[in-house]
Amino acid sequence: MSSRSRRLVDLARSMANDFLIDSESDDFDSDDSIHDKKYLPSSSLDANANIPISETEEEEEEVSRCDSGSSWGSIKSSNPEFQEFNNAESTFNLNTTIKEVLEAYQVFVNDELIDLIVKETNRYAQQLILKKHSSKSRISFWKNTDREIKNFFAVVLTMGLVQISNINLYWCKDPIYHNSFISSLMSRDRFLLLLKCLHFSNNEDDTNKQNRLRKIEPLIGILTKNFSSVISHGKELVIDESLIPFRGRLIFRQYIPNKAHKYGIKIYKLCTPQGYTSNFIIYAGKGSTDKFRTCRNRVRKLLEKIGDGEGRTLYADNFYSNLPLAQHLYEKFYCGTLRSNRRGLPKPLVTKKLKKGEIIGQEYNKIKIIKWQDKRPVLMLTTVASHDDSLINSGRCNRNGEPIRKPNCVLDYNKAKQGVDLSDQMSSYSTVLRKGTKWYRKLAFELLFGTSLVNAWVLYNTISINTKIGITEFRRILTHSLAENKLEDKSPSNKRAHTFIKPEGPGRKKRKACVGCYKLLCETMSSREADKQVRRIISFCQECEGQPGYCLNCFNLNHK
Repeated sequence: MSSRSRRLVDLARSMANDFLIDSESDDFDSDDSIHDKKYLPSSSLDANANIPISETEEEEEEVSRCDSGSSWGSIKSSNPEFQEFNNAESTFNLNTTIKEVLEAYQVFVNDELIDLIVKETNRYAQQLILKKHSSKSRISFWKNTDREIKNFFAVVLTMGLVQISNINLYWCKDPIYHNSFISSLMSRDRFLLLLKCLHFSNNEDDTNKQNRLRKIEPLIGILTKNFSSVISHGKELVIDESLIPFRGRLIFRQYIPNKAHKYGIKIYKLCTPQGYTSNFIIYAGKGSTDKFRTCRNRVRKLLEKIGDGEGRTLYADNFYSNLPLAQHLYEKFYCGTLRSNRRGLPKPLVTKKLKKGEIIGQEYNKIKIIKWQDKRPVLMLTTVASHDDSLINSGRCNRNGEPIRKPNCVLDYNKAKQGVDLSDQMSSYSTVLRKGTKWYRKLAFELLFGTSLVNAWVLYNTISINTKIGITEFRRILTHSLAENKLEDKSPSNKRAHTFIKPEGPGRKKRKACVGCYKLLCETMSSREADKQVRRIISFCQECEGQPGYCLNCFNLNHK
């Protein structure tokens, strides 16, 4: 090694020794530095001391407090702060006695609602007439409707009772398909025209374009008012969601794979255990219903017309059940199934393995979590004072003759929860829903001939002095009652005195302009243009003065 290389090695060693000596003699202690305040960031509590805590943050704080194992204890029986509601069952507040099926239905589908449908249907038909269309189009022969809409309702209900795949076949002359009752109420073309023009709001009203339900908002407002105004709720309330089947293109169409109809429009319902729907919310997607995005807000909206709710018990499924909702219902009790992944639940209870028939429970701040092992684990959330972690006889026996024992919260939940299921079941019998591209019409039919009709059926069987009847018989009687006015019009005094003539032979060469078609064309164009485009026919009315020309459709419309 050269002298220069040796000097460089010695210099490096000396520098290393100097570094080691400085490090050992330094007073800095690495362990103490972890606790040195000048190396720590400012306290998060001090940094956020002046920031107001939002409602969501309060819920998260409460949930995190519940999440600690020391917060939950064994269930103990204590006197409830609010006593149970006095009236066990719901009652109806009506000044008149319900004797007929039509009277029960008119409590909800009243004259105000009929007038709305008549007004908006006529308005929409006039808007369609102003648009460009063929002179032979069905809308060219439109005549304003009135109370005829009741006969239209009767035809729709009949199509639900007697279901045929194609609407046109109800007027088919083949006796296999022909329905004489429908033919006596309305012609096929008139029914299809009313079905096309059926409307519930003004399309030209631009005041609320952001509302996705604006096409059906007036109908919803009247029905919710009528549903809630005639009932006084008992101590049990039920909330659940239903799905109205619809597969068309719609921004708020829902997909729920565990439903019978996987695609459709979601509707949240507040029901009684008897199947009466007192309030509902149509879910229109996140963009237009941000105020109803959380379960708490949906429940608050559904319960807003209940009034004094102290002591009532609300039942719901695991879609709604969570700790903040149970804490929010301060004056009401809550009972429902619970998902195991909800925040704030006691983890030892949720994760514990149980044998069949075993039950455990814990309580925190009057909120009880109960886990019971049936064929699969059942997790319940309840604030009802009488609910505990014990098993009672359900009144039924298994195959071996042994009594079936269940928690009282499960028995009460199953008994009350049948309200929404019963409403959906009764609405599905003889349903009037058919395939179509207009979502608002399908939703309206479900509300008018599904929910409203089931409510009328529950009302009739509850307070009517007559014998209780089934839902299918109720539909049949209602159909005849709605069509009575049309049947009365068939008296001999109202028979048509004019004759439709279609000559044969040489007279067929002489053609006249149809008077009815000419009048319709003159509404949208000049008389000269109308005279050029009017339909020329050989048929005419023999009794009218001058024997004016009429096509068959215009003759029927002008000689009723």
